[in-house]
Amino acid sequence: MSLQQTLELYLKLVLNGLCINYTKDLELLAAATAGAIDVAAGYLHTETIQNHLDEQQKYYKKFYSWDKKAMEWENFLKGALSVKQ
Repeated sequence: MSLQQTLELYLKLVLNGLCINYTKDLELLAAATAGAIDVAAGYLHTETIQNHLDEQQKYYKKFYSWDKKAMEWENFLKGALSVKQ
């Protein structure tokens, strides 16, 4: 997603009520949150959002998959054992 597309999407979300201001009035906060969820649900299946979610998933799998974490731990433990000896 380009910077311009991201900014346009952000502007749409702000203008459509997805930004929630904190308030100590919990009922008002709950109502604002529910409204934002309703608005977000309308955007969830758009091509832009789906592309963004696909890219997030690719990034996660590349850097945080269980296989990647297992390899990092194995390397760390092998290094720790070799230092101990």
